[in-house]
Amino acid sequence: MGESYVSKISTYKKVFFLVLILLFSVKSFAQDCSVISDFTPVCIGTTQTYTAETSGGSARDITPGNNYGCLNFTPNSKWFFFQASTGGSLIINQTNSNNVDVDGAIWGPFDSINDMLSQCGSFSTPLDCDYEPESFFTFNIPTVTSGKYYAFLVTNFSGDPTNITLSDGGSTATTNCSQDSDGDNIADVYDLDDDNDGILDIDEQSCTTTNVPGANASSATSSTGVSSPGNAIGSDNQLAWMNSSSEELIVNLGSVIPAGVTITIEAMKYRNSGGNNVQMIVEESYDGVSFTSSTTYTFNNNNAEELKSYTINSDAQYLRIHGVNFGGGRWLGVDNVSYSSFSYTNCADINTDGDAFVDRLDVDSDNDGCPDAVEGDENVEVYQLDGNDRINIFSTGGITNFGVPNLVNSGGAADIGGDEGQGVGSKLVFSADASPNLIITPPPTVCFSNTVDLTANNVTDGTNGSSTAGTLTYWTDAAATNTLATPNAIAANGTYYIKLTSASGCYEIEPVVVTIQDEVTAGTIAGDQVICSGGDPITFTSDTDGSGSGTISYRWESSEDGVNWSSISGETSSTYDPNVLTITTQFRRVTISTENSVACESSPTSVVTVIVDTNDVDSDGINDICDLDDDNDGILDSLEGNCTTNYFAVFGGNGGSTTNFSQSAVSSVVFDFYYVDNSVAIEINGGGLNANNILQLENAAGAGEVFLEFTDGAAMSIPWVANNNGLPRLKVEVDFSGNVTVYGSRSTNSTSLELMQIRGGGTFNTISFLAGTNNFNVINQDIPGLDGIGGVVKVYSSCVDTDNDNIPDYLDTDSDGDGCFDAIEGDENVSISDLSGGRITGGVDSDGVPNIVNSGEPADGGNNTQGQGVGTSATANADAVPTLIITNPASVCSPSTVDLMASTVTDGANGSSSAGTLTYWTDSAATNTLVSPNAVATSGTYYIKLTSASGCYEIEPVKVTIKTTPSAP
Repeated sequence: MGESYVSKISTYKKVFFLVLILLFSVKSFAQDCSVISDFTPVCIGTTQTYTAETSGGSARDITPGNNYGCLNFTPNSKWFFFQASTGGSLIINQTNSNNVDVDGAIWGPFDSINDMLSQCGSFSTPLDCDYEPESFFTFNIPTVTSGKYYAFLVTNFSGDPTNITLSDGGSTATTNCSQDSDGDNIADVYDLDDDNDGILDIDEQSCTTTNVPGANASSATSSTGVSSPGNAIGSDNQLAWMNSSSEELIVNLGSVIPAGVTITIEAMKYRNSGGNNVQMIVEESYDGVSFTSSTTYTFNNNNAEELKSYTINSDAQYLRIHGVNFGGGRWLGVDNVSYSSFSYTNCADINTDGDAFVDRLDVDSDNDGCPDAVEGDENVEVYQLDGNDRINIFSTGGITNFGVPNLVNSGGAADIGGDEGQGVGSKLVFSADASPNLIITPPPTVCFSNTVDLTANNVTDGTNGSSTAGTLTYWTDAAATNTLATPNAIAANGTYYIKLTSASGCYEIEPVVVTIQDEVTAGTIAGDQVICSGGDPITFTSDTDGSGSGTISYRWESSEDGVNWSSISGETSSTYDPNVLTITTQFRRVTISTENSVACESSPTSVVTVIVDTNDVDSDGINDICDLDDDNDGILDSLEGNCTTNYFAVFGGNGGSTTNFSQSAVSSVVFDFYYVDNSVAIEINGGGLNANNILQLENAAGAGEVFLEFTDGAAMSIPWVANNNGLPRLKVEVDFSGNVTVYGSRSTNSTSLELMQIRGGGTFNTISFLAGTNNFNVINQDIPGLDGIGGVVKVYSSCVDTDNDNIPDYLDTDSDGDGCFDAIEGDENVSISDLSGGRITGGVDSDGVPNIVNSGEPADGGNNTQGQGVGTSATANADAVPTLIITNPASVCSPSTVDLMASTVTDGANGSSSAGTLTYWTDSAATNTLVSPNAVATSGTYYIKLTSASGCYEIEPVKVTIKTTPSAP
């Protein structure tokens, strides 16, 4: 077995180290130079870094028998050793990362590791020593011997954390820097786990244990004069003799004997004369060339064989035996050399999967995709491995001095058996599903208040591929140590983890991102407004923009009934500029947050209402809200004193509803309903419009109802559909005197409103408004089938009413009640002929102001403004409207004339005219002046105009008769 034995020498060394570690497994708190596991093997040919001790004991206290040289104190001791590969000088530089005071000493040479351990406690003077208060030192050994071992000590004087770095300083000698396959700074020759999978190399090899019985050595020779050397191998009392220190007996034990085996040597000293001080020296050798581990024996007797025991220190096949202190007839005789029974383990590398790596270097020995470290028989997890599928010694507690990850050692996080390393487990059992393939398809983003189901098939077996079979578990951390409580209902954003474990115990952990959008807020909008029909509302503003965790956009919606909403195409910004409107319309905004292509919506904002005021008191085609002169007297409403006008939108959907509002100092109110399905009730200050307060438009009146019809008895057509021309379907007016009048648009195509009445007769109540708060209720009845209403209420309050006739001045054509129209009492030149019913005729401008009183027009008084001033329209005058009584003058004969200025014409027996100024005209419009009214010589009808101080006037005709004087016959 010689060759195979030699080829596995490194394996035998590892077995030897393992035996030593097991023998000295009980450690002191501090490091002990007699315990191999307390040493760290190093290679001086490369730069290596180690963690310094910070809480260790003192070498002087642990092994006080050593000669520590200059080291007066040895706190926080750490032991290292190395083997010289070639002889020469050796220079070792020490530095440390924290630049603290570190000291040291070095001893040697030692024949073997066992020799080094056995001499611990009696180390002689160090080869070099440093005790300077510096952060660095250099060991300079002039000569080291090839094959010999050296021990050195590093102490951390400061006790502060630091990393020790050892590097070569220009040595001529080399140290044993065998291959370090796993990069853990432990050469393979010393490393008990060459691939850091936690499984000892010896367990990843094919090892055969052979039991060898005790036997005699196979042969003995000598080239230096030993007498009968062959006698040394038998127990026949025939001895091999030597009587000179130059004579040596070489004994071949027959095979390599492992360390620890006892060799028995039968020997004696023979004395002819003199003392009994002959001594026997025994050395060992692996190859029969280089001998080490010298042991000296002394004999107790003369001329009597004694049994001497020698223990093999390092694998050896040869012994060299010689003596000292010869002379005076002294001899040394060797009768027999034998060894005791022993066993040895012969380990050969194997390659289970036939790849390029033998098992002790292969991180996946069975090539099933599951790392050996995980398939071993302890609790190593995938996350505890590095990128090369080795145990990550940096994050799991490091390694022992002989390269076994602490993770699987006694007390390690993955340890089960309290031993060193882990067993092979299933690492040699190939499984197609050993290494699972977990493919994650991130779940879709969901909206706020929704949850995500990570257990759904599409997460782990979706369109991107299929995950292999196994057991799925769910976790909150990448190490899969914290269970996810409800993986089927995740309610919070974050990264979670899914673990797929195969039947072999190997697993894969993958992250999965759950995105749940933040709650989308609608924000707030503004823009309630009142416009005239066909008006263009101003832009709705965004008081507060909507918010969400995604990209924000918006959807605007509109409704004409407050129930059915339609999206407005193309409107996605935070503001909206609506088009022209002819019917009251509500608007609202929805905020949309788009994240990962998923759109989430807010609740709608509060509505913004655009009220379309279709009232047109003066029928000039300009709705009151846009009309600057609502009674067409030429005096702007702003000058006559407007009422305070408030608008209230009224919408009620199917199922019944009540709209409540209140207003102080109400003068009048107008209810415009754009659709009614099919009844409505109005309450003002707790009272109804009729004893039967429900206004029914479709069916026959029931209990508590009155049916409204047009004056010709016809009913309104489909009142639940809005009028196409912007008219209300139902208008209820309560005037300034509390009188109720109802109008309606007969059909959806009607162009005007018509008076309505209660079918079968009946009247409406007279409503009394309060000086204080007035309360209004508009009720949409909940009836079988569909129901609903929509419209606007216009409430007038705090009106200016000069003559207290319950008609506010801006609607009153005679605001002061003096009988003279405001149009005439204004400060421009409006005549009675320009009026119809007290309102100026002749058309209006776009603001509803009569044209004739505007700048440059016929009645313009020269102020070049729109409209005319108030004049005396708000100042009552008893003579404001003059009374002109005409008495036609008596006939006269030509050439006599008639005097129309005579008081008998305008203040005669028939009555008297009121005060004023008289003027005389040839036409009824009083535009052509009568030149000589006091001497009218031509028969005809003339006109007298009486103008009062207020400017109001009356024109009356007067008849003049001039007879022809007959000629004399």
